[in-house]
Amino acid sequence: MRRRGRLAERLAALLLALLLAAPAPIAADPPAHAPADAPADPRTLTYGPLSISFPKPEKLFLPNGLLVYLFEDHELPLVDVTIDFKAGSIFDPPEKAGLAALAATMMRTGGTATMTPDALDEALEFMAAQISLYASADMLGGSVAAVKDRFPEALRIFASLLRAPRFDAGRLEVEKARAIEEIRRRFDEPADVAEINFRKLVYGARSPWARLSSVASIGRIGREDLGEWQRRYVRPNNAVMGVAGDFDAGQMKALIEATFRGWSDAKITPPPVPKVKDDIPFGVHLIARPLSQTHVEIGHLGVWRFHPDKFAIKILNFILG
Repeated sequence: MRRRGRLAERLAALLLALLLAAPAPIAADPPAHAPADAPADPRTLTYGPLSISFPKPEKLFLPNGLLVYLFEDHELPLVDVTIDFKAGSIFDPPEKAGLAALAATMMRTGGTATMTPDALDEALEFMAAQISLYASADMLGGSVAAVKDRFPEALRIFASLLRAPRFDAGRLEVEKARAIEEIRRRFDEPADVAEINFRKLVYGARSPWARLSSVASIGRIGREDLGEWQRRYVRPNNAVMGVAGDFDAGQMKALIEATFRGWSDAKITPPPVPKVKDDIPFGVHLIARPLSQTHVEIGHLGVWRFHPDKFAIKILNFILG
């Protein structure tokens, strides 16, 4: 013990000597003066017209109803795909709130009809590909990204997750336990507490837009519920796909047609969602929690997503915020 103490003292003394012997930092150059032709009043500055050009995608429409947009970009040897379905938590049965989120998670983590969860993860890791699936309020989103040479294989795995998820029973128990633990910790963060209560005030406590999963609702969800949800919503005629990256459009069309051939369409009938009523209880609402931080939210109902002024309002919001 004494030898170790002496060694530590010597190392500390050596580090102190090195720090004292280090050269002093060099002062940064003073900022350059403004150019001679710069106007004294910045309000007199003039700018040329701003021109922005967006690449025009090539459209592919498969016989089963899948709409695909192709964006060629040869800057990097990568290919990215995103796909969106009209499906989400607002369509969950009230007694099984959390179904969409759990189904999306299990589609990614639960394997496919021909690959176990571990085998799938190992295959993606070996080819350095990434696949994600998630559910929001009114959308099921998915993506796959891979280097150009391994993209066809990654796309086939992605298609299998969409078309034939395994919903592995063992993995389901793990994901349900994880969801329940997240519910139990839901009120640990002030920002989450404020967000949850704010949504209830704006949309109404019984609105699907403010609905929350619970330990009981997660417990009611079984493997058969996940399969029924996938068969109902994950259909090609209920989706839009975008493909961007380093590829030849003709070859990509052939790959997509071959990969998703046999994926049958179906009539999609989501349950009706009550219209949000504009009857917010105006005022200051306080939620007391034994936490050391405070989070404040303020707002009201805004325009709907297809409003013609949506993007102008987004720019205004960015400037103000």
